[in-house]
Amino acid sequence: MSTSKIDGVECEESDDDMTYKISTKNKNSISEQERWKKGENHFYITRTWRWGYVIVNGNPIFPDVYSPESGIDVNDTFDVIDVSFDDGDIEYEFIGDLSEEEQGQIIERYEEEFDEALEDLDWRPKDTECWFFGELEITKFKY
Repeated sequence: MSTSKIDGVECEESDDDMTYKISTKNKNSISEQERWKKGENHFYITRTWRWGYVIVNGNPIFPDVYSPESGIDVNDTFDVIDVSFDDGDIEYEFIGDLSEEEQGQIIERYEEEFDEALEDLDWRPKDTECWFFGELEITKFKY
């Protein structure tokens, strides 16, 4: 099997009907942002992961020019079937008319029960982006 490197992305060349692992080569190169909505209020959860990878269906085709500085939203670009992220930091951002007390309660519940807690509080998921930055490695992966 041959390997090619295009615009900072190292790729093993092979069949399209396989699964592939896309991983970062540098730490802190993954940023994941969940967007939640309740009425006119928005809640953002941003995690920066030290290490990780995604498993995708088919040969991952990158845009014509991949920029390591701009990165790529793997959720939007590929058919992601599994993820593994390690050692992350988390930040919360609220937009709308929520008191600090309400924000604290939302964060506390989320940290105990995750998505289920937000849904119990009538928050609805809107979108999740997962950006990979820097030099990437793509390998065939038996899933």
